[in-house]
Amino acid sequence: MLADSASAFVEDLTATVEEIAVCRACLNESAALALRSAGRTQHLPGGFMVQEMERPAGVVALIGQRSPTLQGIVAAVAPAIARGNACLIVSSGHLDPAIIALSGLLTEAGAPPGLIGVVTGPDDTPADRLATEPGIDAVRFLSSADVSAQVVQAARNAGKRIDQQPGHDAGRAFGGAACKIKSIWIPTGA
Repeated sequence: MLADSASAFVEDLTATVEEIAVCRACLNESAALALRSAGRTQHLPGGFMVQEMERPAGVVALIGQRSPTLQGIVAAVAPAIARGNACLIVSSGHLDPAIIALSGLLTEAGAPPGLIGVVTGPDDTPADRLATEPGIDAVRFLSSADVSAQVVQAARNAGKRIDQQPGHDAGRAFGGAACKIKSIWIPTGA
């Protein structure tokens, strides 16, 4: 009996260590993508140069996905925080263990306080409020099955940047969309 319990514990621990390694790789990949796209310079005729820089959108709300895995949360959060955004995660009525684990990992890594926040509540109540909250700049719906059409429409009506595509690649694309491009025109002399 004790040997079976010990064996199950070792299997769970091994799976958790493997999941954390995948999460670390996801965070590193997002940071590398953010660094590569941090800015572009283009020389123009007439003695001008344009420098494009990405600026964070601000606060990104991540809504949906009941009982997410740590890997799923990291895949959603990493592209946004790598580009300088803060994130608010809407959790379904209770604080999911994956969100607690991510918060702990980021705190240990030295992330600034407030980088990730968690909002809990019954059903779509927090999602409804965040969709229209003036302090939220972008909304990413992690699982379209968990989000009501009213919440999506409320976010659209409030002029939020919206992403409804679940999946890791979609998160990477939204990481780019969660930035504003600022162009600076610099005279270089004729």
